[in-house]
Amino acid sequence: MKTSTKIIVVLGILIIFGMILFAIDFIRVDNNKSPILCIQVKSYEDGGSSEYIGFGYKVIKYVDLENNKELYKIGTYFMQFNNPFDKDILQGISPTPVPITFSSKSIQTHIYIDNFNSPSVDIIKSLSDLKKYKVKYNDETLYSSFEKYSESYFNNNVLVIVNIQESSGSNTNKIDRITKDKAFNRIDIFLKRDIAEIGTADMAMWHLLAEIDKNVFGSTTDIEVLDSTTMYQ
Repeated sequence: MKTSTKIIVVLGILIIFGMILFAIDFIRVDNNKSPILCIQVKSYEDGGSSEYIGFGYKVIKYVDLENNKELYKIGTYFMQFNNPFDKDILQGISPTPVPITFSSKSIQTHIYIDNFNSPSVDIIKSLSDLKKYKVKYNDETLYSSFEKYSESYFNNNVLVIVNIQESSGSNTNKIDRITKDKAFNRIDIFLKRDIAEIGTADMAMWHLLAEIDKNVFGSTTDIEVLDSTTMYQ
């Protein structure tokens, strides 16, 4: 084999090897996890921010000590350190949550689930997800409310459902507003809860539906349910 051919083969192997390493760490960073195939080359005196070098790429870990949060970014060797947690360096990522436009509906059912962790959140992205949800919360009231959703709907939208179990059917719940924290890829759902002056003895399960544009929702998996009194934190 000619020397030039050997060089090309070796370069090809190295490129493929580098692509595999990059892909592994890219998936981890995309899920905001630390890289495993890099070497730490630099640290910053801000509580833990650091830079890592991989085979043809760089990973930067940003730390927000005040809120106990971390953010990982991956790029080329030329990627500069610009901490998005620094209010003076936004770099297109706002630390302030932005409002999300949504359509909502509150459905009350009278099923009861032992040891239910209230509130719970279900992210529905397909008819298959919706069918599983219907099996999980088996109630005719839900079935009629879900008739409008089709596969074409889920091509462009995501349905987020907050489930709250109340000790009294007289208490009511609804979604007040929704925001997205782009820096952490997190969605916050704020609820308005009205507690009746005179409660009833019947249990109630509230299903709070939020229809959100698929592009706005993105790849979010972290959803916090809150209200003005932080009752649901």
